[in-house]
Amino acid sequence: RASAAAGQLRSPFVTVSVAPRLTVAARPTTVKVGRTVSVTGRIAPIDVVQRVRLQRYDAKRKEWDRQSTKPVSQSGAVVFRWRAEKGRSLLRLRIRRADLRSGSVPTVSRQVTVNGLAPDR
Repeated sequence: RASAAAGQLRSPFVTVSVAPRLTVAARPTTVKVGRTVSVTGRIAPIDVVQRVRLQRYDAKRKEWDRQSTKPVSQSGAVVFRWRAEKGRSLLRLRIRRADLRSGSVPTVSRQVTVNGLAPDR
């Protein structure tokens, strides 16, 4: 709200929502099928969210599927252990409105690619 003329003129109230910053990384990015990939995320500001979802893109259905949900640590970090699937997998992190504190809006991270290689025989 803005005011002028010693408070005689006032604007209406405006609600401002903030999108938290959500980053993602995966290590390793190329791995044999069935091996574990560490997918890490960081949220800022730290105290706006309770849980984060790991999602994988399903190219056949053309939609993002939930793989796992984890609580965020007090430092704003979250770590997922994900088993590599055959081929190229796109992963991202997502924050839902139900997991956010008021004044924040849902957001998603950029996507990371994990390549699942067939095991040697």
